[in-house]
Amino acid sequence: MATQSGERTPVEIYSQLDGENSHVARTKSDTKPASGELPTKLPRKMKKSATVKSAFRHFKVDDIVEARRPATVRDKAMEEDEEEDEVDAKADDFINKFKQQLKLQKLDSIIRYKEMVNRGSGRWK
Repeated sequence: MATQSGERTPVEIYSQLDGENSHVARTKSDTKPASGELPTKLPRKMKKSATVKSAFRHFKVDDIVEARRPATVRDKAMEEDEEEDEVDAKADDFINKFKQQLKLQKLDSIIRYKEMVNRGSGRWK
């Protein structure tokens, strides 16, 4: 059963390979290991070993870094923090005053607009 071009079909090739003349045989793979014992299953969640766990994990990183610094550097850092807080407070005051000025300007603009509309509506009555 060859096709018109003289080639064999895949079914013909398979039947020839699958026939009694075939030297290839299928076997079922072994489901048990050669030793006869099944390996123990690993836990689903892996645990860290004791060497990986830190004995100092209850300390925060900032505390550890602060403890390493000399007292003079710690005092300087505290002064810088106080200066930064002071600058932040001044900036907040400036921003709040600026917002208040914008609100007052907007209110003034609305009042002037209403006065202008009221003056204009008086002419047409």
